[in-house]
Amino acid sequence: MSNATVAICFSGLIRLGIPDEGASVRHNLVNALSADAFMAATYTADDACATAHSSHKHLQSSRRKEFTSRCLLHRVRRAGPFVGVTVRPMLSGARLASLMNRTVPHFATVKRFYKEERNWNGLNVFTPVLGNDGLSVLREWSDYSRSYQQVEAHERLRGANYSWWIFGRVEMLWLAPHVPLSLLSPQLVWVPSRGEDGVNDRHAAVPRRVVAKLTLTTLTLTLTLTLTLTLTLTL
Repeated sequence: MSNATVAICFSGLIRLGIPDEGASVRHNLVNALSADAFMAATYTADDACATAHSSHKHLQSSRRKEFTSRCLLHRVRRAGPFVGVTVRPMLSGARLASLMNRTVPHFATVKRFYKEERNWNGLNVFTPVLGNDGLSVLREWSDYSRSYQQVEAHERLRGANYSWWIFGRVEMLWLAPHVPLSLLSPQLVWVPSRGEDGVNDRHAAVPRRVVAKLTLTTLTLTLTLTLTLTLTLTL
């Protein structure tokens, strides 16, 4: 078990066409920060990795899942190895809608009064259930929750917390090493320069001591928006 002080969390869909199978991510992000890498991956039902063994009815479900996971991780094999990996199917819109209706107080009222034209590009915390159904904010919340549980569980196992948690995207192409964390104030959360559509959410360096505070703040905001902790845990 490593003595790394940095945990890097990758999550979301592992599609075809990951640049260099994640080599630049490993070299310029993970290795540059001497970090431990974690993966909370998802895949769509029609992904080739998921359908390749669908005709093999003799295979147990657990074996098919194992084949799917290995196929997906092969696409990012040069970004690994990963300290922790979870792979699960992407939550469908119908599944998300069912969860929202069952676990979110007054969601029917929120839905009735929601006006998509008041959101930029239909973007809001309820997508794809409300607003732009091509966006996946609720799915991202689910992935972040899995990442949080992964790293926290590993911290307990090794008996020490990381100093920094990094949110990264495995599909990014890193042209230069990540800035040394020693140059960043541990009093702040660091994100790249503002994107054209608002705050750049493609990368973040978060001091470990504020991770719990950020989570609490998120949950407080969640309650304000009539989402509940149950939603995060259920997803």
